Amino acid sequence: LEEFSRRIAAAPDDADSRERQSFSQKVLIEINVAEESSKSGIAIDDLPRFLDEAQALPNIQIRGLMCMPPLGLSSDKAQRFFERVRNERDRHTAR
Repeated sequence: LEEFSRRIAAAPDDADSRERQSFSQKVLIEINVAEESSKSGIAIDDLPRFLDEAQALPNIQIRGLMCMPPLGLSSDKAQRFFERVRNERDRHTAR
Protein backbone atom coordinates (compact mmCIF):
# COMPACT_ATOMS: atom_id res chain seq x y z
CA LEU A 1 0.00 0.00 0.00
CA GLU A 2 2.75 2.43 0.88
CA GLU A 3 4.60 1.63 -2.36
CA PHE A 4 1.45 2.26 -4.40
CA SER A 5 0.84 5.59 -2.66
CA ARG A 6 4.49 6.61 -3.07
CA ARG A 7 4.46 5.92 -6.81
CA ILE A 8 1.26 7.88 -7.34
CA ALA A 9 2.58 10.83 -5.36
CA ALA A 10 5.83 10.79 -7.35
CA ALA A 11 4.07 11.02 -10.73
CA PRO A 12 5.29 14.10 -12.62
CA ASP A 13 2.98 17.08 -12.98
CA ASP A 14 3.98 18.25 -16.42
CA ALA A 15 2.40 18.56 -19.89
CA ASP A 16 2.98 14.88 -20.61
CA SER A 17 1.17 13.77 -17.48
CA ARG A 18 -1.70 16.19 -18.18
CA GLU A 19 -2.11 14.57 -21.60
CA ARG A 20 -2.40 11.23 -19.85
CA GLN A 21 -5.23 12.47 -17.63
CA SER A 22 -7.74 11.30 -20.20
CA PHE A 23 -6.22 7.80 -20.05
CA SER A 24 -7.87 5.34 -17.68
CA GLN A 25 -6.16 2.20 -16.42
CA LYS A 26 -8.27 -0.84 -15.55
CA VAL A 27 -6.67 -2.82 -12.73
CA LEU A 28 -7.11 -5.94 -10.65
CA ILE A 29 -6.04 -5.77 -7.03
CA GLU A 30 -4.06 -8.80 -5.90
CA ILE A 31 -4.88 -9.97 -2.40
CA ASN A 32 -2.27 -11.97 -0.49
CA VAL A 33 -5.05 -13.95 1.12
CA ALA A 34 -2.78 -16.64 2.59
CA GLU A 35 -0.31 -14.02 3.90
CA GLU A 36 2.60 -15.78 2.20
CA SER A 37 5.89 -13.88 2.30
CA SER A 38 6.81 -15.30 -1.11
CA LYS A 39 3.82 -13.60 -2.76
CA SER A 40 2.99 -9.98 -3.33
CA GLY A 41 -0.37 -8.34 -2.96
CA ILE A 42 -2.39 -6.39 -0.45
CA ALA A 43 -3.01 -7.92 2.98
CA ILE A 44 -6.71 -8.54 3.26
CA ASP A 45 -6.87 -6.32 6.37
CA ASP A 46 -5.41 -3.41 4.33
CA LEU A 47 -7.98 -3.75 1.56
CA PRO A 48 -10.50 -1.13 2.79
CA ARG A 49 -7.84 1.58 3.11
CA PHE A 50 -6.23 0.61 -0.19
CA LEU A 51 -9.57 0.71 -2.01
CA ASP A 52 -10.37 4.13 -0.56
CA GLU A 53 -7.04 5.52 -1.76
CA ALA A 54 -7.18 3.84 -5.17
CA GLN A 55 -10.78 4.88 -5.85
CA ALA A 56 -9.83 8.49 -5.22
CA LEU A 57 -7.46 8.36 -8.20
CA PRO A 58 -9.21 9.66 -11.31
CA ASN A 59 -7.40 7.44 -13.83
CA ILE A 60 -7.74 4.12 -12.03
CA GLN A 61 -10.70 1.80 -12.57
CA ILE A 62 -10.70 -1.13 -10.18
CA ARG A 63 -12.18 -4.04 -12.11
CA GLY A 64 -11.86 -6.75 -9.50
CA LEU A 65 -9.82 -8.66 -6.96
CA MET A 66 -7.55 -11.63 -7.56
CA CYS A 67 -5.58 -14.09 -5.46
CA MET A 68 -3.23 -17.04 -5.75
CA PRO A 69 -3.88 -19.74 -3.13
CA PRO A 70 -0.89 -21.64 -1.77
CA LEU A 71 0.48 -24.31 -4.07
CA GLY A 72 -0.27 -27.95 -3.44
CA LEU A 73 -3.73 -27.57 -1.95
CA SER A 74 -6.64 -29.71 -2.98
CA SER A 75 -9.20 -27.87 -5.07
CA ASP A 76 -11.59 -27.86 -2.11
CA LYS A 77 -9.05 -26.18 0.15
CA ALA A 78 -7.96 -23.73 -2.56
CA GLN A 79 -11.61 -22.83 -3.15
CA ARG A 80 -11.81 -21.43 0.39
CA PHE A 81 -9.27 -18.74 -0.52
CA PHE A 82 -11.25 -17.72 -3.60
CA GLU A 83 -14.43 -17.64 -1.54
CA ARG A 84 -12.79 -15.33 0.99
CA VAL A 85 -11.76 -12.92 -1.76
CA ARG A 86 -15.23 -13.11 -3.30
CA ASN A 87 -16.76 -12.30 0.09
CA GLU A 88 -14.45 -9.29 0.43
CA ARG A 89 -15.44 -8.14 -3.05
CA ASP A 90 -19.12 -8.44 -2.20
CA ARG A 91 -18.64 -6.61 1.09
CA HIS A 92 -16.78 -3.71 -0.53
CA THR A 93 -19.08 -3.51 -3.54
CA ALA A 94 -22.04 -3.04 -1.20
CA ARG A 95 -20.55 0.02 0.52
